Amino acid sequence: MEKYIIFTVASGNDITDLVLKVNYKLRDKNLLIIAPGKDAHLETYTRELELMGAKIKVTANPLDFSSGEWDAVLICGEDKFTGDAYKEIITKTTEKKTVLGLIGQSPVALTLQAAEHKTKKITMDKEVSSIAIQAGLNYTGKEVEVDGNIVTSTGFDKKIAKEFLASFVSSIAKKSD
Repeated sequence: MEKYIIFTVASGNDITDLVLKVNYKLRDKNLLIIAPGKDAHLETYTRELELMGAKIKVTANPLDFSSGEWDAVLICGEDKFTGDAYKEIITKTTEKKTVLGLIGQSPVALTLQAAEHKTKKITMDKEVSSIAIQAGLNYTGKEVEVDGNIVTSTGFDKKIAKEFLASFVSSIAKKSD
């Protein structure tokens, strides 16, 4: 059943009805957002994903990954992204074919399992790209890169963050089809 929201907008003597189709692409999906430190776009990620029907847990602690079953995991913020907790997240999401979104500097976590991800196209903040290149990962330098269940982005500005989100959501939706 299609759902719609109708807004009646009045401006002066003009009255207009706006009809919006509700789109719950992520209805009943459990998403974990791990955001240690500061991330300028965290509020945007959370708001947009919730509007699509996702159930979201936001945490700064990567150990919270083991506290649930996740349809997708998004890692953003500021951290070194090289600890054992991140290695477990990369390993488990790869094993379970869970959609993994990495933005900004967080794609560095893929270096913890570099052998398994050498053929994957990835991108990240240029500031840390040399770490990925040294680990033998396929760094493309694009703003957003999707390869299988892994979505990566530089997270440079709000426009790129929204492009990342669109690709991330598309990957989650494809997985459920």
